[in-house]
Parts: sequence; C-alpha cells; structure tokens
Amino acid sequence: MDDFLWLQSRYLTLQSGTTGLSFDALSRFSEPLWVFYGLEKSAVLDELEYTEDLDLMDTAVSIMESARLFWAYFRTPKEKKAETLGILEDRMLGEMPEPEDQEDFRELVEKMEAGFKRFSKTAIQQAEEN
Repeated sequence: MDDFLWLQSRYLTLQSGTTGLSFDALSRFSEPLWVFYGLEKSAVLDELEYTEDLDLMDTAVSIMESARLFWAYFRTPKEKKAETLGILEDRMLGEMPEPEDQEDFRELVEKMEAGFKRFSKTAIQQAEEN
C-alpha cells in the first residue's frame, strides 16, 4: 500500500470514530494544534475531500493523532500524569529536544488542557462512547 493510501485509511479510521473517540470531539479538541502549526483546520480538512496531497494528508493525520494522545493524557489518573507527560513529550519532541521546543511544548500542553476543560463530563462521555 502506498503512503497516501495508508494515511488516507488512517484518516478515515479517525473519521469513523472506531478509535474510541468521536471525530467531531477530536476535531474540536485539536484546534490548538492547528493554530500551533499555523494552519487553518477547516481549510485543510476540506481540501482533503478533493485532493490526494501526501503532505497535507500526513499533516492532518499527525495533528489528529497528536490530539488523540493529548486526550488520553488528560484522561490519565493524576498519580500517573507526570510519567505520562514525559512519554508524551518524548513522543512529540524526540529524545534531545531544544529548550525552545520544550517551552513551546509546555505552552501547547496548557492550551490543550484549557481546551479539554471546556468539555463537560457528559460531552467527554459522549465523545468516548462513539
């Protein structure tokens, strides 16, 4: 399977909600990531409906998968948060990140947390019951 088709199948899996999180909730939650990367979410997702652009598909899947990782982090029990955050940081920044990248990551975590806190308990349950 070529790279585009693999990414497209991953994107369609995210859209289907079979990953355990509704695409609508994931899409809303991912907004700070799109802003962080200087991209317009709706423009990118709309364009994916009409083009077979490998880079665009890779970007969209990467952002949505990152949002899923952040969602899982915010659902982690408090006693495991520090360890989980370290794993998330390693996953997103690599083994030897620059101090500037670490600071950007901390700011992103704060923005993602603020976005997560906007979801009510009921909305979180509905998103995860998909």
